[in-house]
Amino acid sequence: MMQTILMIGLGKIGLPVAKQLAAQGHCVIGVSRTRPKDLAQDFDNLYFVASDARTLAIAQLSQWTSQINQICIIVSPDSLSLQGYHDSYYAIAENVVRLGDHLPNLKRVVFISSTGVYGQNAGEIIDINTPVSAPASATSQVILQTEQLLQQHFEDKSVIIRPSGIYGQSRLRLLTMAKQLAAQSENTASDYPSNTWTNRIMDTDLVSIIVTVINAGQTLPVYLATDNAPVPLYTVLNYLATAQGLNLSLPCMEPTTGKRIITNLPASWFNYPDWQSGYQHILSSLGE
Repeated sequence: MMQTILMIGLGKIGLPVAKQLAAQGHCVIGVSRTRPKDLAQDFDNLYFVASDARTLAIAQLSQWTSQINQICIIVSPDSLSLQGYHDSYYAIAENVVRLGDHLPNLKRVVFISSTGVYGQNAGEIIDINTPVSAPASATSQVILQTEQLLQQHFEDKSVIIRPSGIYGQSRLRLLTMAKQLAAQSENTASDYPSNTWTNRIMDTDLVSIIVTVINAGQTLPVYLATDNAPVPLYTVLNYLATAQGLNLSLPCMEPTTGKRIITNLPASWFNYPDWQSGYQHILSSLGE
């Protein structure tokens, strides 16, 4: 069934989602303050509205207000400050609440959140039935408050997707970290990052997961968008160094921090069900 989707945010995840949905025949209205460079002009089924999502007015959507079935919010903070998170998450959600009251056929509001809303940080196993423990991070608290605002207002129309650490061909932080550590010939323990349990999702898998949720007839209230392989950070760094022909032997030890997140997504939703397959693809594309 073809939908009309209001896409708030056209960044590295939002724009590919918008393009895939438009290619499937959905009508997509993409909102961001500036037009993305690789969206030079509107094309079939994808329309651009230049606006700050915090102040987007219903009049700017007048030609689609009776048609919009879904809203999808995929944003990132302008700055890592508490104010930056408030402006980029909570303030946008407040405006989505206002807009929703003028969209008579709205059936679903999808918010891309974060597994950072789980405050657990002692190696706990987290699954879809685990209650959220209030995060210590003030910025993660803002994301959790944004979830709660949308859930309280839209109730069963609200769908939350919580990705873990996003990586991909343009997100090479750990590859760079492994290379830098291996290049330092006289590392001491203080030079190493803290070992911790880590969780991740390939960016292309996250895009396809969001598209799948938007296309679904029935949805769950919350999805944990993470692969099936929680892993200590040192294990990943050692693997990435070896894969690049570098010598890095971080000590193997059981982490005492972080969390181990278990997805509730079907295995068929993943092209890269674990970090090894994801990084193998990235390294291959880089010629490593």
